[in-house]
Amino acid sequence: MRFDKIAATLSALTIVINTFVYYLAKFIDGDGPFHDVSCFLDDYIQFSTPWIIIYVLSFPFWMLSFYYIGSHSDRDYFYKFITIDIICKILAFIMFVVYPTDCLARPEFTNPDGVLTWICSVVYAADTPINLFPSLHVQYSLMCAVGIYKVNDAPKWLKYATVIFVILIILATQFTKQHYIIDILGSIEIMIIAYFINKFTKTDRILHRILDKYEK
Repeated sequence: MRFDKIAATLSALTIVINTFVYYLAKFIDGDGPFHDVSCFLDDYIQFSTPWIIIYVLSFPFWMLSFYYIGSHSDRDYFYKFITIDIICKILAFIMFVVYPTDCLARPEFTNPDGVLTWICSVVYAADTPINLFPSLHVQYSLMCAVGIYKVNDAPKWLKYATVIFVILIILATQFTKQHYIIDILGSIEIMIIAYFINKFTKTDRILHRILDKYEK
């Protein structure tokens, strides 16, 4: 199998893992209890419907970014990159089960009166306000920024554009009231932990051995 197909497959797989982790934890947690991790700063952030556009666009952004990273970097780096992302998802799943959280600051849309409010209502229905610490939305986006920054032949404009869009995604998680501020910090924390777990355990070698067989 050609490596570009492997890169595309792994990029799609990360979306599947991301979704699986969230909904499995949601099933396990059931009706809670859930913890409130909000702080006084969250009260100053007001809900704004236009930010839902950025929030929704993050999904194709993740997949395209991961594919770009895979198709423009060497195998060793991409396998390490994917492995760290998977470890992040595992750590997040553990947190979701051990310390489930909720977000009670979201507005209710019983009768959406516009396109944006309708999109918000659909997102809220699919993405219920539980298991938010750490934010996988932020973790996924930060991985894209780091990954593209590390691609040597990526043009500077793409690197800058990626960083800017990732910042917008992080802001969108706040202005759509999908996450609290501490959820962002939790995402950074699991990324750092995942990096060192892979560094000391060399877990990416497992992925390397498995996929090398399919590439031949």
